[in-house]
Amino acid sequence: MTKIYFTTTKLPKEKVLFLTKTAHHFFHKKKRLILFTQDFKTAEYVDNLLWSDPQESFLPHYLSRTVIDEPIVITHENTNLNHALAAFNLTSAPLDCRLLKLQEVFEIEDLSSKEKGEQFKKKLQAYKTAGYTVVALK
Repeated sequence: MTKIYFTTTKLPKEKVLFLTKTAHHFFHKKKRLILFTQDFKTAEYVDNLLWSDPQESFLPHYLSRTVIDEPIVITHENTNLNHALAAFNLTSAPLDCRLLKLQEVFEIEDLSSKEKGEQFKKKLQAYKTAGYTVVALK
């Protein structure tokens, strides 16, 4: 059964912390994670972020548009390039977990604007309609 985990944030710092902690968790557990972004510009931003945050360490990862055998991959393609069972969704649309063969998806409920909050509600409803278990994280 696929689970959708999400946290609620307002501040950019909180979003970055949730993203980097999640990616580091998967890396240290030697599990694959794919990070889906809306576009290439966002993928580059996340790429730079994971090389520099936190300052005392970096997270080995790859920015890719093609299939790659690496544990942490960032892409704006709608394909599970590293055959991960978990994904961090930074796009505006819900992921098709069945098509992508995902068991876990991490989302951010961004309350920094009304538009982003409404967008997240639609994603959450789509996940619930698809029959996925939704879990709020603190």
